[in-house]
Amino acid sequence: MNLPEAFKKRMKQKLADSYDEFEASFEKPPVKGFHLNTSVISRDRFEADDFGKASLSWERVGEGEDAYIYNAEHIGSHPFHHAGIIYSQDPAAMSVVSGIEFRPGERVLDLCAAPGGKSSQIAARISPLGGRLLSNEVNPSRNQILVSNMERMGYDCVSVSKLMPDELAVQFPSYFDTVLVDAPCSGEGMFRKYPESIDEWSIENVTLCAKRQREILSSAVSCLKPGGRLIYSTCTYADEEDEDIVDFLTEELSFSLTAPSRRYYPHEFPGEGQFCAYLQKAGGHETDTTGNHELSDKRFKPVSKDVLKAVSKELGILPEKITEHIYLFRDSIVYVPEGSILPDKAVTSFGIKAGKCEKGRFIPEHAFFKACGKYLGTRLELAPDSPEIAAYLRGEEFRISSDHEGLITEGAPFGVITVFGVALGGFKLTGNRVKNHYPKGLRNTF
Repeated sequence: MNLPEAFKKRMKQKLADSYDEFEASFEKPPVKGFHLNTSVISRDRFEADDFGKASLSWERVGEGEDAYIYNAEHIGSHPFHHAGIIYSQDPAAMSVVSGIEFRPGERVLDLCAAPGGKSSQIAARISPLGGRLLSNEVNPSRNQILVSNMERMGYDCVSVSKLMPDELAVQFPSYFDTVLVDAPCSGEGMFRKYPESIDEWSIENVTLCAKRQREILSSAVSCLKPGGRLIYSTCTYADEEDEDIVDFLTEELSFSLTAPSRRYYPHEFPGEGQFCAYLQKAGGHETDTTGNHELSDKRFKPVSKDVLKAVSKELGILPEKITEHIYLFRDSIVYVPEGSILPDKAVTSFGIKAGKCEKGRFIPEHAFFKACGKYLGTRLELAPDSPEIAAYLRGEEFRISSDHEGLITEGAPFGVITVFGVALGGFKLTGNRVKNHYPKGLRNTF
């Protein structure tokens, strides 16, 4: 790989005797990894599945609950990917979140979140603890990718916004327990995975990135409660963007390191390049005084009894924890879980899109099947290697016998396809016909 001479000179000074091994790692293919969504399936249950082991050829990375490397093609078409059981992610990038212990009820901000790997890891960990996450991405196209990934994973604890750091600081002063800043950087750690990024590298760009990182952090830290936790990470090796930024945080912004900073090199760890530091804001862990960012009457309206009846007719009886938090937002019906984080503006996703009412009939959305499928009375559990799963993911209809072992019906026509009990998507049962409601844009094409 044709690495820039100035970059090689810097890395030789940093790595000394191990530089040759580092440079040789660029001749090897990138390592492929995924993290496990432990909010929907346990590690033991996942690892006991022979189909997943054979089709993904995975092995666990260290002792973490969620980190794996794999050797398979087309992971995006795998049933586990569609179900949100796994999320494709670089193993080194996973390490930033894997070791964090979250407390019950934490409010977390992922400031530079797209495409969503670290947000997914955080959501999987805080969801069972009643936590809430705001995933933020200012780039519009990357923001939409983030929204799509959070929907696929089925999380109901995530809101997505596209606010600038200074806007977040104004809306959420001293609000979050934890803030992750996976900062935009010069991308030195991604040269092997994305060789095109080599052409964009320069020492001038390193300096520019470091300046931008300081600006981002100056606003981001205002969102943290006193005593709150800051996680800072990059995918670069440059001291200007890593250790020097940590010095900026500790010397100028009164943060303290809570653990040694760590850098991951591809010749030492199965993954790409990564740097991470864990810091704490000065002060005690105080209660915020900014309010709970509860639903605004201007944006949300309670739904009528007729709408709730229409929902029940199509989906069956839902728990009060859902029906009591269903609202009308513009022309859509949404389920907004209690405690959801809702910025005053620039929100691109909040709660769960439940569906729409058209001519008195409720038509459910894919997002609702994903996040709330476990509450539906009509369910069809299918084996991950079954022909029915393959047909469903291609968007096809199929027939099922009324005594199928995995079929549960409680009178409602709409139900959810599950694999290992995890929602894959919706269907409508008409007699013995399973009518496909998997979105066209998500379907496998082979």
